[in-house]
Amino acid sequence: LPSRNKAHLRFKVAVPDSAPLSAISFGAGERFVELHGMSRADLALSLRPNTWQGKTSVSLEVVDFRRPQ
Repeated sequence: LPSRNKAHLRFKVAVPDSAPLSAISFGAGERFVELHGMSRADLALSLRPNTWQGKTSVSLEVVDFRRPQ
């Protein structure tokens, strides 16, 4: 399930044959209800390294999302 603060959304993206990846969509907090209702979505994103407590992983920065066409 997505989580939000007033400005941003944070959620997990399922990846076939891999662990889910963390994603964040800056400035999309008002779209929480829209994303929460989706089991699948088309994403426009950038891959970003995320370093936390000495561990680096891949994070997805979601620029936009929509229901699949």
